[in-house]
Amino acid sequence: MSLLEALKLKYEADVAVCQANLSVYLTSTVGVAEHPRTTDSVDELITQLVGAKEKLQEVYVQLENTS
Repeated sequence: MSLLEALKLKYEADVAVCQANLSVYLTSTVGVAEHPRTTDSVDELITQLVGAKEKLQEVYVQLENTS
C-alpha cells in the first residue's frame, strides 16, 4: 500500500467520523442536551469535515497524477 492510498483511507475515515458525529448532533436531542456549546461543536465538526474532504480531494489528484 502506498502512502497516498493510506492517506486516502485515513481521510475517508475522518469524513465518516465527522458525518456520524454531525448526524448525532442534528438528530439526537438526548446527547446534545447535555452539551452546553452545541453550535461551537457543530461548527468545529464542519471545519474538520471540510478539511478532511479537501485533503481527500487532493489525494485523488495526486493519485491520478502518479498513475
